[in-house]
Amino acid sequence: GQTIGAFMLFPEHRYYGESLPFGPEDSYTFENIRYLSVQQALADYVAILHFVKQQYGIPTSLPVVAFGGSYPGELASFLRIHYPNDFVGALA
Repeated sequence: GQTIGAFMLFPEHRYYGESLPFGPEDSYTFENIRYLSVQQALADYVAILHFVKQQYGIPTSLPVVAFGGSYPGELASFLRIHYPNDFVGALA
């Protein structure tokens, strides 16, 4: 197979899968569900990106492209729009 020399990172959206920040029941209370927003998800992805780049010694100048389909595609587009210094492009 071919390689493109890329590092792929696919973080899990909070409140999905095993990512329940307040546990399986309290995550969905009225008080805590406010953290399940597009803005919070985007901020999570940027924080994770910065953390991973630091952990693996990846230069901050290395270009990053967000990608996804359906809802993740929307998030990819929003990342490019709202965080242009972190994402050089988006494929949705």
